[in-house]
Amino acid sequence: MRTIYFIQETLFNQLPIQEEELTLLKEQINQPLPTAFIQLLQEQNGGYLKNNCLQTTEPTRDGLEYVKIHYLLGTKANNYAPSLFEQQVMRAQWELPDYFFIFAVDETQVFALDYAHLLVAKEPSIRYLDLEVMQWLTVAPTFHDFLAQLYQQEDEAISEQIFTYHQANWYLLQRQFEQTKRVLSVLEDHPDKEWYFTWIKQLAQSIHLEERQFAANLFLTQVQFFHPTLPKQSTAVGQILSNDSDATIREEILAAREDWA
Repeated sequence: MRTIYFIQETLFNQLPIQEEELTLLKEQINQPLPTAFIQLLQEQNGGYLKNNCLQTTEPTRDGLEYVKIHYLLGTKANNYAPSLFEQQVMRAQWELPDYFFIFAVDETQVFALDYAHLLVAKEPSIRYLDLEVMQWLTVAPTFHDFLAQLYQQEDEAISEQIFTYHQANWYLLQRQFEQTKRVLSVLEDHPDKEWYFTWIKQLAQSIHLEERQFAANLFLTQVQFFHPTLPKQSTAVGQILSNDSDATIREEILAAREDWA
């Protein structure tokens, strides 16, 4: 099923939600979950949003009149996000009240269903919490309105100097080469080399020569400066690049073979 809300990708997609999981989710809050929320989970079990901006009534760390939300949680935890089933753990971690049902987390930025504020048809309102500066905002009266109000800024320039996982993944999933170069260049010393090489591998398999050339440059930088921390998949990436159709890429990668093979 194609979704109008999520970026279609295969790197981070979760397994489809099961009916028994929906029943267990409702027990996390002891309240009925909004119909729009359930329908979205049935459409796709969490993932990266196509539209990542939401208008606000006051400035946030992201902008003067908006906040960004890149990723919605699903029922399965991964290396970058907790599970929707970890409500008690998340609330305890940040000392949040039990009337919040958290559905998005990006470090200290949190979005939640707020069952203390039932604004429309007895549905929970949507709260944005920046726990670093203790900013709490109501950003939509219902989850349905939250989805309807999402938008993407046109010609958005990357301003971040330090990216969270979700910010980086969102920009990289746009498949815009200039953005990709900026993000991966900024993050070349990122400690999670397994994650970093996942993106180098994506570029190494591209049909576009300039992307494969960039992948080769990134790969050689990692081999030269971060050799002790190279992940297991670095060898596979080296093999892909050493068999590239472009002779220059092949020669450069094979010349460094002793360092990565």
